[in-house]
Amino acid sequence: MVISSWVIHSSESLFDKIKTNLTAIPNIEITDEQDFKLAAVIETKSTAEAADLASHVRGMEGVNGLDIVSHFFEDETLDKKE
Repeated sequence: MVISSWVIHSSESLFDKIKTNLTAIPNIEITDEQDFKLAAVIETKSTAEAADLASHVRGMEGVNGLDIVSHFFEDETLDKKE
């Protein structure tokens, strides 16, 4: 399991829409908000899934940025290519 914490920067005009859209995603839990920024905890099965989710969020209309504050992946194994 991979657990990350993010700060998502939003435009003022779309803040409520972005918050609503993010809370609809099962892997994301909004933990705080301030000055059009959302603090979130993300739980995924792999770092690849976390990266895909981050790309999706970054591409949302009104999202001005996404900072990864922490990223834990102790149970994940990497596939070895031979």
